[in-house]
Amino acid sequence: MLQPDPNVLLLFPTFDAYQKQVSTLVYDSLFLPLEMVTEIAKLNDLLEVCYFKYSLFELAQLQSVMIFEKALRIKLYKEYKTITKIKLSVLLDKALQSGLLHKQVIAHLRTLKDLRNKAVHHATKSLDASEAIQNIALLIASIHELFPPQDMYFIVLYDTENQTIIQKLRYGFSFEEVKNYKENNEELYPSTNTMAYKLIYQNSDGKLEDCENS
Repeated sequence: MLQPDPNVLLLFPTFDAYQKQVSTLVYDSLFLPLEMVTEIAKLNDLLEVCYFKYSLFELAQLQSVMIFEKALRIKLYKEYKTITKIKLSVLLDKALQSGLLHKQVIAHLRTLKDLRNKAVHHATKSLDASEAIQNIALLIASIHELFPPQDMYFIVLYDTENQTIIQKLRYGFSFEEVKNYKENNEELYPSTNTMAYKLIYQNSDGKLEDCENS
């Protein structure tokens, strides 16, 4: 049976207190790209294990940097045709120029960017878990700032018998975008007697609406 790491117990005497703290800092939203929701869920799983192994906070921090970079690449995808080859520092420059994040936040994120490079090329110094948690919180908050509440459209798997959404599968920011994708990839979305793939509109308040029959 896993035992709490003594170093973590100095910060969080109980696992419940630790989970409560993490849940307020690392969370998803209705407006995040689906890829981000998946990555944040993985990060939450890793942070749960950190309670039992203090040294894994370094890995969680590094993972947060990579999740943020992925979010920034998704946000700026239309800006660069070869975005996978562009450095994070250039993406941060673009985020600053576009006003996506505040100047002070960008400055701090540049220091966190170096964590990845140091992890690859150099031995890392002893980690302070409190500092790591603060950095992780900043990175996740920055991701949410990149994707604020806004109108979105989804292709969803829909239970036609119970009239409920089973799963969101793909998102876009215009009806035409998701409609054209669905029509051009019909083989990916075969309907059955009990399930169908529908286009759903989600407004900035998070309310859902069937945009095919509206």
